[in-house]
Amino acid sequence: MWKKLSLKAKLIGGSCVTLILIVILSIVSINATTSLTDTAKWVDHTHDVIGQANDILASAVNMETGSRGFLLAGHENFLAPYKEGGKRFDELLTSLSNTVEHGCDVHPFFGKHVRILPTIAFYKTMGFHLSQIIA
Repeated sequence: MWKKLSLKAKLIGGSCVTLILIVILSIVSINATTSLTDTAKWVDHTHDVIGQANDILASAVNMETGSRGFLLAGHENFLAPYKEGGKRFDELLTSLSNTVEHGCDVHPFFGKHVRILPTIAFYKTMGFHLSQIIA
């Protein structure tokens, strides 16, 4: 079959095959680059979410420290980290909810910090703290 074709036809055929292969490789390369870019964006998003979750954890630790200090000593000044942590906790939780794009509600996963409030109120009204028991 190749013997019957003229040189001009062979050159045109070879050039067309080469051109088709270059177009196919270009399409594959563009798709791979697009996929890589999308993956990199999701990795950045994931790092942002993890960072915000770590900030929420730090805020929760501050709240725990403040409530523990108050329950042990009974002094109001120990509630400062709890109050500051509570404000920061709510802000960070809202920020995380806004960052998560697919509509996942993060509040059920972290719970509410209001569970300790009745305990603190009880200790305030009773004037009771654990340092009185230990002493």
